[in-house]
Amino acid sequence: PRQRPRQRPRKRPLQQPQLGGSGASHVGGGNADSSGTELARFLADVLPGGERLAAVDICLEHVRLLVRQLCGDTAAVVVQGSYAQGLALRGSDLDVAVILDARPDQRQSQRGRRGGHMPRGRSRSLSNEPDDSEVCGVGTGGCDGDEAGGDGKADVVEKKRAVALLRRLADAIAGLGSNDLRVALRIFSASVPVLRLHGSGGDADSNAAKIVIDVSVGGSLTRGACDRCVHALLRQDPSGVAPALCRLVKIWAKRRQLTHTLRGGFSSFSFVLLAIFFLQNMPRSLAAPPSVKLPPHEALSRKVTLGGTEGSCSRQHDAPADRSEARLASLLRDFFSWAVEKLP
Repeated sequence: PRQRPRQRPRKRPLQQPQLGGSGASHVGGGNADSSGTELARFLADVLPGGERLAAVDICLEHVRLLVRQLCGDTAAVVVQGSYAQGLALRGSDLDVAVILDARPDQRQSQRGRRGGHMPRGRSRSLSNEPDDSEVCGVGTGGCDGDEAGGDGKADVVEKKRAVALLRRLADAIAGLGSNDLRVALRIFSASVPVLRLHGSGGDADSNAAKIVIDVSVGGSLTRGACDRCVHALLRQDPSGVAPALCRLVKIWAKRRQLTHTLRGGFSSFSFVLLAIFFLQNMPRSLAAPPSVKLPPHEALSRKVTLGGTEGSCSRQHDAPADRSEARLASLLRDFFSWAVEKLP
């Protein structure tokens, strides 16, 4: 009888961490110091470098300049997604939303209709500063295209109006004929219309990695409030271990193909929120530094800034210090053990 040809084992990509399988067994087994060193090297490889962040900021300014030319000085471009969370990876897309009316007096009147007081003036990007204005709590929208505000109507833009604006923006970019910013895809039939752009960040090298920019339209500067709340929570840990855990969990979910939303999976932001929930409710028995246990969002100022109209994408959470590598490996093992026990 014929013998079946032996199948060659599939090769794993280089520098891929052992973040698959049962989770805890891959990370928790062996020496914690060696596991921490491996995770630290991996994080150093996947974090966006200074040149990448500078290129992303250049692309962001290009979009802002074009939006103001088309819509006037009252328009703004708000960063959302992983860059707003401070958890961007080297290949992360830049998600932004065009806000048609970002005047301070307009924000004041919108806030007054929902109740409460909104301070006037330019908002800043730190959650514990006195200019913070938007309460972050259950029901607060503004992330991943969700509606914002208590009644869910403040951030809604009529689809026909959004498509018209994105079409104008696409035509203006195409008319420039520049390699710095090009139209890649017009996704106007989706429930949330998106204009996808490719930017170079001023890099003349045609072989350089392009920057993918997804542009949508929002109704108020509360768009992306959930992302900024995550950024504010993770800033409470000066060791950098908490942001590193969120990044590792997100990468693990992507490698395991759990983030294909069109196939019934969860968004990567859902896994970030899961990691934050774990850090907020860690058992006292875990030997973790006090700073890693994150407070609930109510323990902050209960406020998240409105989307900054001039902020950059460079304020990303850094990798943990070398002395925290073993703690990170241990915490990742504890996360998977907790997930196996507590999650359905």
